[in-house]
Amino acid sequence: MRQLFRDYAQVMIATEAGGEGLNLQFCHHMINYDLPWNPMRVEQRIGRIHRLGQGHEVHITNYAVGNTIEERILRLLYEKIEMFEGVIGHLDDILERSQSTKLEHYVQDALSEDSEVIAQEKLQQLSTYMKKKEVHKVNQAKVHRYIERYLTTSGAQFLSRSPEDIEVQLTRELDEELMNRPFYWHYLDKTGATPQPMQMRMTTNVENSNGFEKVHFGSPRLHQFFSSALNKGRFTRLYEQTAPHSRTALYPWLCLNVRISYTCHRREMNYAHLASNLLTVKR
Repeated sequence: MRQLFRDYAQVMIATEAGGEGLNLQFCHHMINYDLPWNPMRVEQRIGRIHRLGQGHEVHITNYAVGNTIEERILRLLYEKIEMFEGVIGHLDDILERSQSTKLEHYVQDALSEDSEVIAQEKLQQLSTYMKKKEVHKVNQAKVHRYIERYLTTSGAQFLSRSPEDIEVQLTRELDEELMNRPFYWHYLDKTGATPQPMQMRMTTNVENSNGFEKVHFGSPRLHQFFSSALNKGRFTRLYEQTAPHSRTALYPWLCLNVRISYTCHRREMNYAHLASNLLTVKR
């Protein structure tokens, strides 16, 4: 069946059985015409085509009947789940811990109600469930680890830290990038005064901040970290690991990774990798 689909057919229609155990990375469009309302099972379906060897941008379309409770549930799941998936990590990392079968129970409960009023109440219960602490805690733990990695690689000095709180002394570079006080640094450069970079006190505990700045997904500070990391990550320096106490000649290379996109009625992305030896100009 897989070979028939790959070599001859343009479209394959599958039941729920098609969502498991198939490697279909030779196609990149999926339409969910009947959603199972269990996000883990939806992710399983997507994993059939969004996997190693996929050379195209994957497109997923979910169908729901308009102006119904089903459509509102789908919109709610988009808002909550894509919020997690966008930055923090893969969907399955979060939903395995948040008990996706319980989520499915809430959805089916809302869909089974004939009364619009009761269905709305069930939908509100679903929304409340999506905000429950176990989902939030997993999310915040990943945010905390990300902040620590970002500050460590940026050269900040940790003054104190706990599983939820972080207090750091910024470098001048970080202060200029994050603290938005250009006039201070302009004055400093003109007068030659001693620079005094600021300190940051942050917490990922959004319920009890103790005067620390709250950092969570969606907060301006976290998005500031993301933008900074994206800019800094465009350039990196790597060194060959040599045996200790040995005298090994190292050769400098300049490497460039480029993503090339082709867009017409379809879209394709390719990656090119170029390297040049700076001593011999060898490519």
